[in-house]
Amino acid sequence: MTHRPIFVTSLRTPKLGNSEDECEDALAVWPATAAEEAVAGDRLIAAVSDGASESALAKDWSKTLVRELVDRARIDPSVLAGSRETFAALAADLVRGWDSYLEEYVAGRARDGRPVQWYEEPKFERGAFATLLAVQVERAADDGYRWQAAALGDSCLIQIRDGQLLTSFPLTDQQDFGTTPNLFGSRNRDSELITARTRFATGTLQEGDDLFLATDAMAAWILGLGEELSAELAELTDRTRPNDLKGFEEWVTSLRMAGRLHNDDVALIHIDVA
Repeated sequence: MTHRPIFVTSLRTPKLGNSEDECEDALAVWPATAAEEAVAGDRLIAAVSDGASESALAKDWSKTLVRELVDRARIDPSVLAGSRETFAALAADLVRGWDSYLEEYVAGRARDGRPVQWYEEPKFERGAFATLLAVQVERAADDGYRWQAAALGDSCLIQIRDGQLLTSFPLTDQQDFGTTPNLFGSRNRDSELITARTRFATGTLQEGDDLFLATDAMAAWILGLGEELSAELAELTDRTRPNDLKGFEEWVTSLRMAGRLHNDDVALIHIDVA
């Protein structure tokens, strides 16, 4: 049986006034695929993370989370299939790995003549914090696909069908976004607590569906569209299909300048079933 092809586009842009290097949102996709090419194979894994600016090395931690989770899920699909035991093992490994990363970071600062200062040490001790959202999309027995996702915090998976919002996970309304979402801490050794705060969901994809993974600013904008939903979703899907980062950035800037989108980093992955 011939399956419908799926395409994936990854876009990331910093808040106004910041450089790309200052963006604390991260994303990762496997297998690496150009936007104009169909994803090869039977499985796609994607993840986004929003680093908490008030914590030290948030950008580094968000990058670590998405890369390590995608790598682990590539080898062991049960990570995103609702196996809390498997996810807890991953969480424990991520925290242990951060100790090594931090040790090398401190040593690198010393080699560069920029040793860590006493006032930085408390933040390093508290650790870095970030949200985490990941999905794996697999071919189903019929002509469609099924997805499995895990989420910790307020980055959201949003599924669109026939121009309408079909699924939003883990949040469902703009009012659900607050200032203190659950976060994955790099020094939190209680992997069972991390797993308990992580939510899992499943769904199916069919021809014409669009699946978005978005960090909080973009996710909140989508969930607050109300009566404008259909028209704005058409704009969103058009802006995120060609992998045109410059055009996407200009569109995001226009939303920010109009006061419609919170000025925050944005990471967005668009999975499109043709």
